[in-house]
Amino acid sequence: AVMLSLAAMMQMELPHINVLSKVDMLMDHADDLSFRLEFYTGVDDLSHMLRTLQTIKHPLSVKFKQFNELMAEMIEDYNLVSFEPLDIQDKELTLRVLGRCDTANGHIMNAEKIHDPSDPDSGLKLFH
Repeated sequence: AVMLSLAAMMQMELPHINVLSKVDMLMDHADDLSFRLEFYTGVDDLSHMLRTLQTIKHPLSVKFKQFNELMAEMIEDYNLVSFEPLDIQDKELTLRVLGRCDTANGHIMNAEKIHDPSDPDSGLKLFH
């Protein structure tokens, strides 16, 4: 997912938001995760993930060790990819994703123009 997001961001040259949806379902299995949710959304310290992979004595872990190191290095070199968690039932997370989308599209600069109290059809007020 990270490589797909990185490729899309670089090729399309458009505002880009990566959303990790279904977080509510993910949190049901939080005990099974190797890392906290912030690690997956931030994509910051992939060397920590590589060290964890090296402790697993699975044949594929050994076989793809160098490949995984090169992929992690490339992702960290660009340092562009992060994910916004989204749980549609969590108002705070939903508003944060909406705010990120508005910022990426440039609507944050026009937030005052979007909402006109005298005009009921002027749209939604983005910030209280």
